[in-house]
Amino acid sequence: MMDERNVSRRSFLNGIGSTLLVSAVIGMTGCGKKSQPKTKTKEELLAGDWYSFFTEPALSVYDDGTYTMYGDYGTGHWAIVNEDQLKLTDFYGETHIMRLVDIDESKLTLGPTEADIAGGADPDARLMMYHSYEEAKQNQSKNE
Repeated sequence: MMDERNVSRRSFLNGIGSTLLVSAVIGMTGCGKKSQPKTKTKEELLAGDWYSFFTEPALSVYDDGTYTMYGDYGTGHWAIVNEDQLKLTDFYGETHIMRLVDIDESKLTLGPTEADIAGGADPDARLMMYHSYEEAKQNQSKNE
C-alpha cells in the first residue's frame, strides 16, 4: 500500500509542474509581438533645441514649461494653447503667440495666428526650425 504522503506530495508536485508549464507557454505567446512605439505629444516633441539661421539654438524649450530664445534676456514660459498655438511669455511678461503649423521629431513649423492675419500678416508666412544646425543650414532656403 502506498503512503498517503507520497501520493499527496506527488499530486502537489504534478500540479506545480503543470502550472509552471502553462505559465511558460502563456508567457511565450507574447514574445513575438512588437510593442508599438508611444506617440509623443506636441509638448514632448517641442522640448529641445531648435535652430534656424544661427549656430546657436534660436529657441531652447525645456520640459518644465520654460524656454530661452537667442538674443533675449532671461528665461520665459511656454504653453501650447487651443491645440495649435505656441504661447511664449518672455522674462518681462510680454506674450507672443504663433500658430503651430507642424511639428515632428526633427522640424518645427510656425505661422501667423488668425489674429495676426486679420492684422495684415501674410497667411502663408512660415518659420521653420530644426533640431540640429546642420538640418537648419541644409533647409535655409525654405526660410527665406
